[in-house]
Amino acid sequence: LRGNDVGDIWALDGDYEAQATLLCGLLKLEEAHPSEARRGIVVDFYLYNLMHAKALCITKRQGAVFHAIMESMLRMITSPGAKDGCKPQDMEHGAADCFREFQRLVLQHAAANPPESLAIFKVSEAKLLTDFAAATFFKHLLLYQFCMNCPQDEQVLRFRKGVSRPSAPPKLGQATLRERPRPDDEPA
Repeated sequence: LRGNDVGDIWALDGDYEAQATLLCGLLKLEEAHPSEARRGIVVDFYLYNLMHAKALCITKRQGAVFHAIMESMLRMITSPGAKDGCKPQDMEHGAADCFREFQRLVLQHAAANPPESLAIFKVSEAKLLTDFAAATFFKHLLLYQFCMNCPQDEQVLRFRKGVSRPSAPPKLGQATLRERPRPDDEPA
């Protein structure tokens, strides 16, 4: 994504469907993730990251760089050759490898040493983004690995339960007025 693309997504704030459609079109996610369930997970992941970046008040360009970093993390945990029933230790990259790469990428974009690194993020912004990634992505890394590497069975169940009509209300013509107890009439 480019900074302008991030700005277009941010401009649709509050309209998840429009954001998801725009993101799918920009990143060609239908081709990359033909499974609707997996594509939904990827879209949620990207949008959640972008919305948090917006909440931190970083620029569109910084949002695009953060998206690229998180996209590389998602790609890193995806093992195309993973077989059904594989275990986390069988994956090509574990949590330590992913965090090392995340740290390298964030630091690369937080220091001014052209052309190897550009100061896209201030140190405070890099810390906030790292805290966010640690509390979300890295905390749930095994879940993301499972979702990205193991095909899920999808089962749609539909239930139709009849709802009975409520009974008719009593007739108001037969109603009687009830007296309320006064506060001074109540026992102490």
